[in-house]
Amino acid sequence: MFRKKRKYEDEVHNWDIPKEGLYLGNILKNSAAFYMDENELSKHMIIAGSTGSGKSIAAQVICEELLKKDIEVMVFDPTAQWSGMLKPNEDKKIIRSYKKFNLKLQNNNGFSASIIRLKRLSLGAGKKEKLTIFDTSELSTLQLEAIIHTIIEYHFNNAKETQKLTRVIIFEEIHRILKKFGGSGEALNDIERAVREFRKWGIGIILISQVLEDFVGAIRANIATELQFKTSYEPDLKKIQTKYGDKITKSVVMAKTSHTLFHNSEYNIGVPFFLQVRPPMHQIERLSKEEYARYLDIRRKLDDNNANEHAYSALFQGKYDLAESYLDSNM
Repeated sequence: MFRKKRKYEDEVHNWDIPKEGLYLGNILKNSAAFYMDENELSKHMIIAGSTGSGKSIAAQVICEELLKKDIEVMVFDPTAQWSGMLKPNEDKKIIRSYKKFNLKLQNNNGFSASIIRLKRLSLGAGKKEKLTIFDTSELSTLQLEAIIHTIIEYHFNNAKETQKLTRVIIFEEIHRILKKFGGSGEALNDIERAVREFRKWGIGIILISQVLEDFVGAIRANIATELQFKTSYEPDLKKIQTKYGDKITKSVVMAKTSHTLFHNSEYNIGVPFFLQVRPPMHQIERLSKEEYARYLDIRRKLDDNNANEHAYSALFQGKYDLAESYLDSNM
């Protein structure tokens, strides 16, 4: 019966649900739209769940919302999955779901993105863009840890104090740096420093992981928002049970794809509740192998030839022929 009805054992109190901000999706209990204050992300977020539960799509939806508000996003992507951000969604099944979320087909679009495949320990100068995707697929775990250290150290040395969110850094599959997956533990220390201090600089961190259990102590204590998607991972379920009780735990186990338990003490009088994350406006599949290779090849040529901003802008929008024409005129 539970599986058929998908009845989530949560409580919803509408009086402290905001009416503007980042539109994440609809509250499952009453179908009301849920908006999150973007400045809450300066207090950081962790998104957890099993493979295929919808956690990466949720992060990409948040990314879309941030870009619409002109907030810079940096993504560390080990699978090139985020490359699909460049292209508009054309999936008819997803498009049919737009009406439920009051989304309009004409808002379907890709997002201009600077993609950099990292092959060394240096991030490189790069070209500034609101969305920068660092492809870390060719890095070892220890090299990834070094990159995390570099980016966090950079912000410690260069960030300025502000009360508004200015940048969000997203780490995909962050569980890869855990000791049981070959990490040294040093990157966890860097992340702990970041979640303690970045708030005063308006910099938010989103950690995406299959597990919550290993992000304990100071890291979890300094993360204000948790999105828990479906999981059967026993250590995480025990923690959920201890924190929220048996009914919420059962609901998490049986959750559908794109349904998530949302918790932030500023919302719903601090009680967790279930959301259905809205569908994305961009293509959820990564770029084809051929298109991705073409993007990276043109990017390499632009970097090598000190190309002008028009060429980079064309590439970042996926206008490859135009980018190459600018490149030809530069050579």
